[in-house]
This record gives sequence, C-alpha cells and structure tokens, in this order.
Amino acid sequence: MFTGARSASRSFSDWAMGTFIPQPLVAATPVTDSETRKLIESIICNVDRLAVDTATVMSGINTLRQTEVATTASDLARFLPVQEHQLPFMLLALSELTGVSSQLSETEPLLKALRDGHKIVQSFVEEEENIGLERARIINAEGLKIVWHRVCASALQLISETNVDMRIMLPLGYRQNSAVLSSLLSGAMNGLSPCLNEQGQLYAPVLPQQRRWPRHTILQNCSVEFDGETYQAFVQDASAGGLGLERMPVVPRNGQLTVTMESGRTFGCIVAWSKDSCAGVKFPAPLLPTGPLLTG
Repeated sequence: MFTGARSASRSFSDWAMGTFIPQPLVAATPVTDSETRKLIESIICNVDRLAVDTATVMSGINTLRQTEVATTASDLARFLPVQEHQLPFMLLALSELTGVSSQLSETEPLLKALRDGHKIVQSFVEEEENIGLERARIINAEGLKIVWHRVCASALQLISETNVDMRIMLPLGYRQNSAVLSSLLSGAMNGLSPCLNEQGQLYAPVLPQQRRWPRHTILQNCSVEFDGETYQAFVQDASAGGLGLERMPVVPRNGQLTVTMESGRTFGCIVAWSKDSCAGVKFPAPLLPTGPLLTG
C-alpha cells in the first residue's frame, strides 16, 4: 500500500493520460484517528461499489450467448461503475492526512481496464440500436468477455489489497463485504452469473455492509426550495451521495429541490425517498469525501 508520495492537487486527467510527475508530499498537520477512519471508510465504500457493479456487468456479459436469458446492452449500461475517478483523489488525500504515502497498487490498472470496459459497452449499445440486439450480441460477446474479465481481475486484486491494513480499522461488515465480493467476482470470472435473479434480470446483490458512502452527522437547520415554495427543515446527516433531512414537507420521489444550509452552502438535490416528515435527497454527482461538508 505504501508506494511513494504524490500530491493530491494533481488532476484526474493526469491519471487518465498517464502523465503524472511525482511531487513531494506536503507535511501533514496532526489528525485524529477518527478523521483517518472516515476517509478510509469512504475509500472502502468506493472500492466495494466498484466491485459489486463490476460483478453485475460481468454476470450480464456471461449470458450473451444464452439467448433465453441474454442481457441487453442497456441492461449492462445501467450497472457500469461511474465513481471510479474519485478513488485516486481519496488515496492521495489519505496520504496528506496521515503523512504516509497511501497507495493501492491496483488502482491505476483498474482505472485503465474500466475505461476500456466503458468503451466496449458503449459500442455494444450503439450497435444494438443500429443493427439489432441479436447481431450486436454476436459481434460483441467475446470482446466484452475479454475486457470485463480484466476489470474483474483488477477489482478482485483491489479488494485483496484493502484487506491488508484498511478494513481492519472498520466495522466487521466491511470485512464481510470483502469475502462476498471476492466470491461474486470469482464466480463471474469463471463464467457464472451470480448477479442474475430467477427472472433472468441483473441486480446488485445486497452486501453485509450496505452503505454506498459513510454518513456524517450534521445537525444543522436549512431552508428547502421546492415547487416555488420555501420551507424550513433540518439536515440530520450527510454523505458524499446526499443529505438526510427532517421536518420536511411531503415531496415526491425524483422531485428536484434546493437545500440551503445554515452555514450558507447550497445544494441542488433530487428526492430519493420521502416518508412522513423525513426525506433522503441525493446530489446529481457525489461529492468528494474530503470536501468541507464531510470533513468540517
């Protein structure tokens, strides 16, 4: 995990293009174990989400030659991992937080494999639209299998790396996740479809530790603008994915609203669920877990 210091200020485009230049690590200010654990939990949540999405996509690819249950291109596209770009930033932030270079060696191979995986699924989607599903399956089945087998292998290795000195700092559920995800990825790599239900539909299996992002207690008043009206509400907690609100009016699922916190920060949000006076709202794009809302 410890492979040389790097600056967290470097842009993701440098990672994508493979042009990074090592920079000396800025001396870290003293931090608490709690701060370190929160960031490690965010990293593990990100890794686990990537792994379950990868296993799900590979499960669908393994059906492409089975016409009775074959997955469509749009089905695969729904489960494509979409948050992988945050992982390098979080690892670099952990380096700066602790003063020790923290790097999972499989991160860059996984990012490269995922870029290739996205491209070939997008090609499958386009060909399905242009030449029909059956022909698109025949043309793309083998290429999809080769590329996503590589993604699975990298994801499996990354899960293994996090077992060394990250998951032991977290609740037991995250270590149980590791065993479940390793089994899902190994099965998918061996031609099985562990993420296919009895109806032949893809689904993301429930993990022992289900959080996509760790939650942080906020306890702050806010105003909510919805449908031309402004309401006073309360932010119970926050994660990189959204906010937990209380004292809310009834709002419909997928409704768009604006939350302005007592501190002055404003977020455009989408309603994920609403019950009685409580609601969960999600951000259009997840925040970096090292941002001020989640660290301050």
